[in-house]
Amino acid sequence: MNRLVVNLDVLRRIERHAASVFPRECCGLLAGEEPLQISEISELENVSIDDREFRVSERDFFCRGTRLLTHGYSIVGVYHSHPFGSMFLSPQDIEGMTFSGIILIAIRHLDEFAFTAYMVDEGKVEGVTIHPVDAD
Repeated sequence: MNRLVVNLDVLRRIERHAASVFPRECCGLLAGEEPLQISEISELENVSIDDREFRVSERDFFCRGTRLLTHGYSIVGVYHSHPFGSMFLSPQDIEGMTFSGIILIAIRHLDEFAFTAYMVDEGKVEGVTIHPVDAD
């Protein structure tokens, strides 16, 4: 199983993003210097009319992705929240992943968050172990 190194500050920022849009799903880009190392995020606006899913405008994705790239990051995946629960990817999560990369899910249970991650490549899904690290 692959190991995903994630800056603890990034996880806290994702938690705050998820809490700020609750009960809607939050979503954003995951970025880093290495394919399995996440050191930055960029929040995206959820334009879905359904609280139980997320959709991102192509313009928002392109603009925020370009900003990350110009700051020297690689886009390694996306994150979103499941406000009420499941730690598993939905069929829509897999279908919506239009490039190979990581999907990180923030799961809210009461006032606590847990995270789970998957590598998606051409529709194939593999679990990824999350290894949180301090930002040094």
